[in-house]
Amino acid sequence: MKYVVMEVHESYVVTLDTNGSFDLAVNFSYQIGDQIDEIVPFQSDVQPNKRKWRPRTIVAGLLAISTCIALLIFMFPRLESPVVATIWLRYNPEYRIEIDKQGNVIEAKGVNQDAIDSLNLKAFKDKSYITITNAIIDYGIQNEKLTQDKTFEVFIDTKDDSLYSQIATELEIRLKEKLCHKEIPYQIEDIGKKHQYKHGNQQENQTTPEALPDVVPENKHNQNTQQQQQQHQEKETHQQNVQQHVPVEQNNQQQNPATHQEHQNAQPVVENETHQKRDQEHHD
Repeated sequence: MKYVVMEVHESYVVTLDTNGSFDLAVNFSYQIGDQIDEIVPFQSDVQPNKRKWRPRTIVAGLLAISTCIALLIFMFPRLESPVVATIWLRYNPEYRIEIDKQGNVIEAKGVNQDAIDSLNLKAFKDKSYITITNAIIDYGIQNEKLTQDKTFEVFIDTKDDSLYSQIATELEIRLKEKLCHKEIPYQIEDIGKKHQYKHGNQQENQTTPEALPDVVPENKHNQNTQQQQQQHQEKETHQQNVQQHVPVEQNNQQQNPATHQEHQNAQPVVENETHQKRDQEHHD
């Protein structure tokens, strides 16, 4: 049973056990808040006056207990996460791999459905991240999902710069061995690049609808311009048709000016002959 020292007197102390009972124990230089595994009951011919515990005293005791618990918690080393780095591998299937200091897989997950359906990722627990990387590449090549028109992308997330360099170097060696003879491109980036690509795609998707209102008036203006041009062409065509329907006499005059002149000259001669005949009849 555990005891917590609540009060300290010259020859004895008042303790509180785990059952909530108060006991008197011999004072072996205890201090308030000390935890005792065993106590020596205090016995005296003159029993000390046990005062009644008031609410304030109870609150003070609880505060002392809370302080002790807090000290115990901080005395133990904090439990740190065993994950020191996270690696993303993607070329259409996308994988998320968490590793420890030794480079062994703590957990591997498929980010999308293609990755989930590809491999039994649980089988790679406690194995090297190089092992699971090789398996992912082999699966993609064998199933013709990792081809020359795709890029094998690697993103590394870690706060340790030296660990980042180590992982990037080892992966680059493996990727050269696996992909170069297949002429499959690859790239290794920090996790920040992955977030930048995602944010860039979101901005592109957001700006596309906003550009539509500017395009609509321009199309409307083009349609009006085309209608005006069409009306102008119809007007010119009409004028050409009118000019082509000029009276035949005008065309003949333009084509045979000599014949037209002879016809005009012949009219006075005929009129003179008519007048001469009338004069002769008048004399007769």
